[in-house]
Amino acid sequence: MKIIETINYLSEFRKNTKSLKNQKYSEKFIRLLNEVQIKIIDPNQIQRINTELKLLIENFEIEKNNIQVKKELKKFIQFLKSEFNITIPYYYTQIGVLVGLMATILFGFFSLLLGLIAGATIGFFYDARAKKEGKKLHTKLNEFLC
Repeated sequence: MKIIETINYLSEFRKNTKSLKNQKYSEKFIRLLNEVQIKIIDPNQIQRINTELKLLIENFEIEKNNIQVKKELKKFIQFLKSEFNITIPYYYTQIGVLVGLMATILFGFFSLLLGLIAGATIGFFYDARAKKEGKKLHTKLNEFLC
């Protein structure tokens, strides 16, 4: 299934669902797919994404009454991370903060604030590098940490 067909499917689903949560995540999914459509230009990568989207829509069809768009969106984000190294906004900053926090807890000689700042700074530079390489999404996905 092509990206445009999936966007149309999700738009129709968003109109017909009564769940506000599913409407919200359908909108985020549509924005993400629009951004991926612009970002990915290699035919092999597009084919791989189309295959993944076909599986996703089949899963939607199977679970018609109990669809959880957030779960499917999370799976698709994981797919983008693993296959194309595409990250969500502030992905590396989040990881850096977690590493700084863990270093503070494990070693104890850092102050908590110093560990968090050091981790966030390192993560910020990795985020900037991912943005330069074109591997960072611009779609706001605040609910999906790391």
